[in-house]
Amino acid sequence: MDREGIRLRWLFTISRWKKSGLSEKEWCIAFDLNRNTFSWWKKRLYPQKSIKQHILVTFPHATNIFIYNHHIDIHCSFEKLYRLVNESFSNESIDSSYFIFLSRRRTHLKIFYLDEDGPNIMFKRLERGAYVLDKKIRPKFGEFSLL
Repeated sequence: MDREGIRLRWLFTISRWKKSGLSEKEWCIAFDLNRNTFSWWKKRLYPQKSIKQHILVTFPHATNIFIYNHHIDIHCSFEKLYRLVNESFSNESIDSSYFIFLSRRRTHLKIFYLDEDGPNIMFKRLERGAYVLDKKIRPKFGEFSLL
């Protein structure tokens, strides 16, 4: 079979799999296909498109919003984020402020804030794209910048 014939066979096989409702693993077992080969052809015939998106995050009026200019481990806890905020704003009131932290690849975002019940974290993970900072925002390394 020539290359075009092989490509068409895999295109047909993968299109049937998509309509079947079976998982990739179940389909490969049912039709005695090598799962690695199936995955390779699926990626080659149906590549994921890289999409750059700008994500807008809005906040209530009359709040201070700060962004941290160094990536963080996205798994860090309330205590670590609270410590980073307190080290930078030790003598100031941070009750009505929001603090934005981004992961290294800028695909994960954590927003830390305090309310009457204590510290809170909002978390957002992007499936595609990355968060983009305005070029005007240039805080020093490891510091917060007011947005």
